[in-house]
Amino acid sequence: MIIRILGQGKYKLDDSKNKALEDLDSKLTSAVDSNDEAAFRAALDNIIGFVKSEGTTVDSDHFGPSDLTLPHSDSTLQELKELLSQEG
Repeated sequence: MIIRILGQGKYKLDDSKNKALEDLDSKLTSAVDSNDEAAFRAALDNIIGFVKSEGTTVDSDHFGPSDLTLPHSDSTLQELKELLSQEG
């Protein structure tokens, strides 16, 4: 799986890490849904930290699609909500 972190590059994560990634993503989604900025910040930090520590960097010349895109690490809950509303 290829995961893009806005402003920080792409990482390849082994499929064996999918369950842990899904758990972290669920916490992030829950924080967004409950409009909880503190929980959002913690969940975003956790998922980005996980991807960076468990994944391997993908060369910058790789132009293939990403399976998942995460907001940049300094994103606020409001910025993410605005980004999501523009997507669809």
